[in-house]
Amino acid sequence: MPGERFRMLVGAVLKNKGIKFVALGLALLAWYTIREAISNEREISEIPIEITIAQGWAVHDRSEKVATVTFKGPNDALFDLERDQIRVSLTIEGEPQRDTVVAKIEPKHVQSMGGVRVMKVEPDSILLHVDREGSSEIKVVPNLQGQLPNGYALGNVVCNPETITLYGPQKRLAATESISTESIDLAGRLNSTQLTRSILPPSESWVARVEPDEISVGLEIIEISSDRVFSNLPVHVLVAPGKAPGFSLADARVNVVLKGRADILEALDDAAVQAYVSALDLGQTPTNRVPVEVNIPNGTVLKKIEPSTIVVVRDSVDIGDAS
Repeated sequence: MPGERFRMLVGAVLKNKGIKFVALGLALLAWYTIREAISNEREISEIPIEITIAQGWAVHDRSEKVATVTFKGPNDALFDLERDQIRVSLTIEGEPQRDTVVAKIEPKHVQSMGGVRVMKVEPDSILLHVDREGSSEIKVVPNLQGQLPNGYALGNVVCNPETITLYGPQKRLAATESISTESIDLAGRLNSTQLTRSILPPSESWVARVEPDEISVGLEIIEISSDRVFSNLPVHVLVAPGKAPGFSLADARVNVVLKGRADILEALDDAAVQAYVSALDLGQTPTNRVPVEVNIPNGTVLKKIEPSTIVVVRDSVDIGDAS
């Protein structure tokens, strides 16, 4: 019967449980032995050491800033390890009794991905210099990098707020006059803009907190313009397509003044600026005084033409000096 068979099976298991436990132990031992045989080690350096200390206290100096951790595990798990996923985090329990504290660093202080074991941490201890925590209002200085394009200049730079509250060891606060933002790259910027940037720690050697931890930075970018004179440019006659000019200008020439960015103006030659008069709507009189027009390059503004008008003379009429 099924019930009888079940009781017999349970009895057999209980009767031989010692042998089964031994077998299980041997299986686990074999698994660990095989696992150790196929495991390798990997050393990762430059891992920042994070320190948490009792409220009201701060670290103003320390003997080490980074640690080197040796991991052991399967190759695929070791390969997947990334430095930014690893943390060495120390918590100093209780209030310090003196201004120096020696803190031990153990494998349990390392946080990383699963599948690997921490074999060693170097250094295995760190010397901390501690002080009472204070606070101070500190000026924010934007960290400007790079250069604006030619023809542009930086106007007002406004931080909002202009100061932040810095919390840290009192000895360090007394010597801190300003604090910087994350970098702001000026290269390629042509227009005024408003940016948000985080506040950088004042130092790698001591621990600080800032409030707020990011600010707004307003950049005023000004386009610089200048003038350039193109002298003695020839004046051409614009006529209807397929028709002979029928007019002369007596080798008329003009001076043209353009306004624009310095780099654009400097790149131009005289051929880029074309002066002309239109003969399309001239009357039947022998001479006509007409305005001079100029084709100007992109990025420039016509400021002045001198003279602004010239006399156009019909070729079939001899009037002497028409000017």
